Amino acid sequence: MTAASRRDPLTRVTGAAILDSSAAPTRLLVAQRAYPEKLRGLWEFPGGKQDPGEGAEEALVRECDEELGVNVRLVEEVPAPNPEGWPLKGTAVMRVFTAVVTDDREPAAGEDHIQLRWLELNDRASILELEWIPADLPIVEALLNQVHEASPQTSRSGH
Repeated sequence: MTAASRRDPLTRVTGAAILDSSAAPTRLLVAQRAYPEKLRGLWEFPGGKQDPGEGAEEALVRECDEELGVNVRLVEEVPAPNPEGWPLKGTAVMRVFTAVVTDDREPAAGEDHIQLRWLELNDRASILELEWIPADLPIVEALLNQVHEASPQTSRSGH
C-alpha cells in the first residue's frame, strides 16, 4: 500500500439529526455554531470530524457524547448524492444520520455551540428560515422530506 492510498484525501464529517422519537418524530434538535468566527451564529447538525480509522457511525456517537453530553442511537442515514456523503467546502464530505437520545440527560450546548433548540418538524418554514450553514441546507431539506415521508403523524399536517 502506498502512502497516497493510505491517506484519505477527503475530510470526513458526521452530523446527527437528533429527533425526539424514532417511531413518530415531532421535533428536531439543531445547534448554533460558536466558532469559527465566519460560521458563528449559523445553525447546523451536531457532529464533527471522523478520527483516522474511525467509522462514521462510531464518530457520530462519540461526537454527540463530547459536544452534547448525551448517548445516541443512530436510526438511519439521510441519503446523500454520492456514496462518500454530502459535499461540503473544499474536499470535505458529511454523512448525516437521524438519531435519538438514549439516556435521561437533556442535550446541552458545550463549547462548540452558542445554543441548542428543539424545532417542530411540522413547521417546515420555521426550520428552513433559520440561517443554516450553506452546505447544510440541502441536507436539511432532504431530512425534512425523509422524515415527513416516513412519519404518518408529520405527513398529516399538510406541510
